[in-house]
Amino acid sequence: MAAPHVSGLAALLLAHDSTLTSEEIRQLIRSGADDLGAGGKDPYFGFGRINAGRSLEMDSVKPLAPYILTPGSRTGISGTSYQIKGGVPGNNFSQYRVEVGLGRSPTSWTEVVVSDTQVISGILATIDTTQLAPSNYTIRLIATDTAGKTYQFQVFDVGVNFYEAYISDPVSSISAGFVPVAGTAQTLNGLGFSRYTLDWGLGAAPDSYSTAGVSLANGGTVPVINGSLGTWDTTALVPGQTYSLRLKVYGISGNPAISTNTVVFALPVTPTPVPTATASPTPLPTITPTPTLLPTITPTPTPRTISLRGVSTSTNTSKVRTFTINRPAGVEVGDVMLAQVTVRGATTTVTAPSGWQTIRTDKAGSDLVNSLYYRVASASEPTSYSWTLNRPQLASGGILDYVGADTASPVSANSGRYNKNTQTITAPSVTTSTANSKVVFITAAGTQTSVTPPAGFSPAYSSGVQGNLTSYVADQTVVSVGPIGNQVGTLGIKSNNVGALVVLRPAL
Repeated sequence: MAAPHVSGLAALLLAHDSTLTSEEIRQLIRSGADDLGAGGKDPYFGFGRINAGRSLEMDSVKPLAPYILTPGSRTGISGTSYQIKGGVPGNNFSQYRVEVGLGRSPTSWTEVVVSDTQVISGILATIDTTQLAPSNYTIRLIATDTAGKTYQFQVFDVGVNFYEAYISDPVSSISAGFVPVAGTAQTLNGLGFSRYTLDWGLGAAPDSYSTAGVSLANGGTVPVINGSLGTWDTTALVPGQTYSLRLKVYGISGNPAISTNTVVFALPVTPTPVPTATASPTPLPTITPTPTLLPTITPTPTPRTISLRGVSTSTNTSKVRTFTINRPAGVEVGDVMLAQVTVRGATTTVTAPSGWQTIRTDKAGSDLVNSLYYRVASASEPTSYSWTLNRPQLASGGILDYVGADTASPVSANSGRYNKNTQTITAPSVTTSTANSKVVFITAAGTQTSVTPPAGFSPAYSSGVQGNLTSYVADQTVVSVGPIGNQVGTLGIKSNNVGALVVLRPAL
């Protein structure tokens, strides 16, 4: 619709009839187009090739001008029952229908309502959102006039996500005994919480699961946010085998969708000591040694372990030109702070407050800018820090306070990439140069959704603006030195996203 010849046709239609609205002009251009490819709108040809003569002929009778007011494109749906609002103004109305399809270019559509009652401005349909699996959807409104001509309006990337489920601990190996299980199990966006369950199975992809030995906090009837989910008695498990622990979250009765997170463990084998044979000693003559001066050896210092001392998060739920994050509680001199600032709109520029050094900036399509910074705490830190935006925008993010990082050069490596319209968050590999480095996994998404971090990473925070942004951080200590490989996390629903890694060097 932005091509010069399309703009020219719009001007021609407006010159022919100056009373046309912008939506009526759009419908005349679409309805008059020569359909190419598959019937109707398709991902290759859109609505087809414009036909100026046909669009002008149709202007003799004003077209129907369907529109959807809410939800808008790239927004999220909240509540278990959602009203689609809009209208179908115009003459010669016959009927309208509302349909929902999965993804941005659906291959099939589910009919929500068909009505022969014209709605000028009001409620077009009501969706039972509990029947939609967590994902992004396209909603279309099709109006038909008395001559059988159809007119269409669509909104896309409408996010539906009602569950957050992840296991943050344990994340790698387990020991025999009562293992604490921690994480998050809750419902989102107005869906009533019912319960959660934990079960386990043999192997990385079990054929069956068992609840034997599992004890749930509060019987699994109370939501958990970054807390104790229960305990797992592993005394009956076989050492050396791999097991999967699974978390499911259920909404109110009648909701079929279940969020699942699986973590794989290897129960270590305790080695059996091999007895050492003792030989009978043979007497040796006594030799008086000559004194030798020994060299003085300077021991190599062992790198410290970096630990997370505190976290502070913030959101701009309305568009303003500053984004402020409070200083995390307990910051001390020499701590290293990392900041994530996620701002809606890829053309937005972000200016950091004094003392913050830029690590990297990544963009997720046209949806967002994700900027990362660090700062070494001094003796006089302000109570908050404000980033300046070149235009009013929505924003989310946070600050992490680490103790034990090198203050002279805290960041030893970083990486990042854009992942287009997917649930997969891929952060490119980095190389650790020092033992006990802290690797920080950072993601930003163009909608608010849950995040499952890569295996071995512990969640630090999640912040976001409903329907628009998610900012998320998790971390882990890497003992070895060398490349760690791509790290892959998962979003609750598809979205343009950024995956990034930052390596903090420990102090010696």
